[in-house]
Amino acid sequence: MIEMPGEALDRLKQIAQSLESLVLLNEYKGVPVTYGASIRRVEGPAAIFKVHKYQAVCLTVEGKTKIQCRPLALAVAARAATVDVITGTATLTDFRPAIYTIERKQAVRIKPNLPVALEVLPDKRIVAGRLESLSQSGMGIYLPPAEIAFDPQAVFQSGMALNLRVQLPTEEAPIEVTGTVARGLQQEGVYTLAINLVMADAEAQRALSDYIAQRRAAIAQELQTAYEQLCAAQSKQPRR
Repeated sequence: MIEMPGEALDRLKQIAQSLESLVLLNEYKGVPVTYGASIRRVEGPAAIFKVHKYQAVCLTVEGKTKIQCRPLALAVAARAATVDVITGTATLTDFRPAIYTIERKQAVRIKPNLPVALEVLPDKRIVAGRLESLSQSGMGIYLPPAEIAFDPQAVFQSGMALNLRVQLPTEEAPIEVTGTVARGLQQEGVYTLAINLVMADAEAQRALSDYIAQRRAAIAQELQTAYEQLCAAQSKQPRR
């Protein structure tokens, strides 16, 4: 297990010498972006990586990543000091242990591009909200204060079963699903709920899958567009 940044650098030097490949872990609007990368060289507290074009976009947008390779017992988090999208190179530094793994990062949790209305139905109440994120196994929900005439922390207890009615933009009629409360959070005047989905009929499952697939395809196109825009912007800058 890697305990200190210095140990992570030593491991990265070994990987660079052995020419072993590794994987960078990012996400773009909820879609995992995990491509292979290689270490060109290690210079002091930093390492220069050759990365995939979409990973370069994520590094530019997020300013960070996680690295995983078999010699590394855990993923290693790193900060992107510089990113050259045109050449596909990135200088990473500030290495430290991370808890994420490739398996966890493969879970797709898309974010809507347009507001998705829904209703939460706790204890014969109807609370209007909107979708924050969605996967096959769960969803994030925004509940605006104007829609809550009670203390949400008192009502939405962890593990509580909830019925939800969701109007996906890809469907003519709302779908109904059942979930349990994973956690709730009051932040910046909005109450958010994380829901684990536990029951949906075949039609609702199809609707969820179709919407996730549509958003994933759209996000992939957005990633390509972002890459082209970054290349255009960097091409106007003086090259070193």
